[in-house]
Amino acid sequence: MEEVEEVSISDEDPTRTIRVGRNLPLSIRENIINTIRRNQDVLAWSYLDMTGIDRNTICHAFNIREDATPVHEKGRLLDLVRAKVVKVEVDKLIAKNFFWEALYLAWLANPVLVLKPNGS
Repeated sequence: MEEVEEVSISDEDPTRTIRVGRNLPLSIRENIINTIRRNQDVLAWSYLDMTGIDRNTICHAFNIREDATPVHEKGRLLDLVRAKVVKVEVDKLIAKNFFWEALYLAWLANPVLVLKPNGS
């Protein structure tokens, strides 16, 4: 698993960060960071930065047959560590307007946490 470091890209906005591999050669690492710093104005840091993009291009909806019967999954409690991780991630997505209230309440399922290959 490659080690990564979170690097701040903007002096004005501390939420603008990227993850860069710690094991990259220094010149490549600095080149990546400097290139992103110089071009941060053209990057989308949140959904609100993606003006002009048709919402249908970036939003997903479930196409569910009207005669389909929902399967209700038995609710499972998460341990405190996992519950905190889920809350932090959901709060981040809500704050960035990537999540909002679900319209398919009958189809909700328990969260499943999966560690990404890069360990984050």
